[in-house]
Amino acid sequence: MKIGILGGSFDPIHNAHISLAESAYRQFSLDEVYLIPNAKTYYKERKNGSSDNDRLEMTKLAVEGREHFLVSDIEIKRGGYTYTIDTIRYFRKTFNNPEIYFIIGGDSLAYLETWREAKSLFKETVFLTAVRDSVDKKRSTEIINDIIVRYPDSDIRIMEMQPSSLSSSDIREKIKNGDDISGMVPENVRRYIIDHEIYK
Repeated sequence: MKIGILGGSFDPIHNAHISLAESAYRQFSLDEVYLIPNAKTYYKERKNGSSDNDRLEMTKLAVEGREHFLVSDIEIKRGGYTYTIDTIRYFRKTFNNPEIYFIIGGDSLAYLETWREAKSLFKETVFLTAVRDSVDKKRSTEIINDIIVRYPDSDIRIMEMQPSSLSSSDIREKIKNGDDISGMVPENVRRYIIDHEIYK
């Protein structure tokens, strides 16, 4: 079984997140992709964001009608700081040692070696990283080659992606300013944000 995992604060989840998950699913013939809203991370504290329950509900809404996408609340339930290695091991145990593909944005690639138990991570999962243009692809390839030199067991693969400038922080700012976010997030997520007056 080939399981994809896309984690993030999803505050809020937006169309680029969905596109990232879809690209991984199709390009690498994954069986399922799990989207996992995180709790705290050691490198990113949320400010003026939504509650854990809101982020979880918005993520569930975003994948409605996509049977190959599932949502897990494992990291929110675990609480505290989020470490990828703990989530990978949970999925290995729960699903009887599947192939795990951890999906990251291109901006995370340069920081992979700083993640907890990086050596074990490189052994236990395949990393899928998104690139958006030829310059990005060249730089990503350089970083990957450097990692492989230090971690010969690592398996990092590049996904082709359409350019996107969407970011959760920009969307939150637009909502705060009363701007329309149609087309930036799934429509049912947009309605949830409006109905629950999030980010105001």
